[in-house]
Amino acid sequence: MSRYAITLRTDAATDENAVVGYDPPLRTYFILGFEIRRPSSRFSGSARALSNIRPC
Repeated sequence: MSRYAITLRTDAATDENAVVGYDPPLRTYFILGFEIRRPSSRFSGSARALSNIRPC
């Protein structure tokens, strides 16, 4: 799997820790960027824990 650090920009925000990469076994390109903020719910603890995961 390859991963490259990039800066992702929109008109409203910038993510300097975004990642783009390729997974050869799955033949899949991916991009990870912008933390998702969700309204409080009974699942908010799980969503918060997942949002702390950082790419290598």
